[in-house]
Amino acid sequence: MTLYIALWQVNTYGFNDASASLAALETALAKAEAECTEMDATCLFAAPEFLFTKSRDEHFMDEDAKEELLQRLLALSGQYNRWLMVPGTIGWFKTTERMPNREARRVSKHGSTAARNPFAYLHRAGNVPIATLPPEPTNGDPDPLGTSRLELGEYLGDRDRELAYINSNTPNKADLRFARNTAYVFHQGAHIHKYGKQIASYANRLADVGSHDQREKTVFLPGRDWPIFEHGGYKYGLEICSEHGVTHLANLTRPDPDAFNIHILLSAYTSYFPEAITGTWKVLVHADSESSKIIYGEKTLDPGKEIKLEQGSVKIYEFG
Repeated sequence: MTLYIALWQVNTYGFNDASASLAALETALAKAEAECTEMDATCLFAAPEFLFTKSRDEHFMDEDAKEELLQRLLALSGQYNRWLMVPGTIGWFKTTERMPNREARRVSKHGSTAARNPFAYLHRAGNVPIATLPPEPTNGDPDPLGTSRLELGEYLGDRDRELAYINSNTPNKADLRFARNTAYVFHQGAHIHKYGKQIASYANRLADVGSHDQREKTVFLPGRDWPIFEHGGYKYGLEICSEHGVTHLANLTRPDPDAFNIHILLSAYTSYFPEAITGTWKVLVHADSESSKIIYGEKTLDPGKEIKLEQGSVKIYEFG
């Protein structure tokens, strides 16, 4: 069976709002659809991290805006129904009080809703990151983090210092915003998987929550979703930007080396680390703002075609 992979390389900080990102995404999908002509092929489309943000200057939209965007992405997936669509990530936030539309949807689905607990969210924010790192070897064995461990502080920044800064500036926890960075997967107009970034970066240049994101009251809330999903006879593992530098997906799946086939990395910008590539095929499908690529056997594969767009370019790969 033929497998098409289309990677959109685009500066995700170059869009004014989510509507502009969505329009450019439709253009990129249309180009991929026109190039991939074998109708019974498996088709995968991936875009970089933070494709969808509130604006050019602020990462996180509110949860009602996120829900409205998901409906538009579902419609786009139905239009391009051959494609397993991984359209980057959505930056969004929630507060202690649910927004009206979100509250109404939850009541409709569950009958009633429990109140949100900001202290539970704060506990998660301060304890989930770094938890899956393997210990540093002491008996001469190779370090599973390789050279990544040496740059860990620079790569991730100081989470505890950031939380202390937020705590001192926003003592009333009901005023906090809890930010998420979430990848959603679609096929044939259906939402088939989601994965929320679990290990954020707090380093200045690469921080998930930047100075423009109401930093003094915005806590990054790690996701709790399992990164593996199955579709069309293949199993995929998802990883988001800074997670890759600490081999997060490899750490999670180390007990089961056959957990998935294809490693998907979504990033605004990150280098790839050979020791972090995992999955049975040892192939990395990397959608990045500056350098989208496929790595196999530690070699960068040449795309069959690269199509220049007004916003970025689409790289087409064909296998099988």
